Amino acid sequence: PLPRHVFAPTVIMISSATWSKLSDADKAILRSGVAKAIETQRAAVDEYERTGLAKLKEAGMQIDEKVDAAAFVEKLAPAYAAFAKRFGQDRIDAIRAMN
Repeated sequence: PLPRHVFAPTVIMISSATWSKLSDADKAILRSGVAKAIETQRAAVDEYERTGLAKLKEAGMQIDEKVDAAAFVEKLAPAYAAFAKRFGQDRIDAIRAMN
């Protein structure tokens, strides 16, 4: 897969009211199932991307895998500043720390 590319995860949510009603055993089952779902979903996305890129290359598309990330970050500085005002710098920092 392409490094530092977009990733759209599947979100699994449960309300705190429902969660608090579950037994510890049921919570453990859910956590285990979610961990397996994450692993399966990521593997599926990786495979889909691999086959998709191969098809695009076969069709003649040129794919640049060596992007100048520093230039990208520099151009996005105003967007990061706007998002920091709206959502808080701490959240922006947490997101950027994931990379």
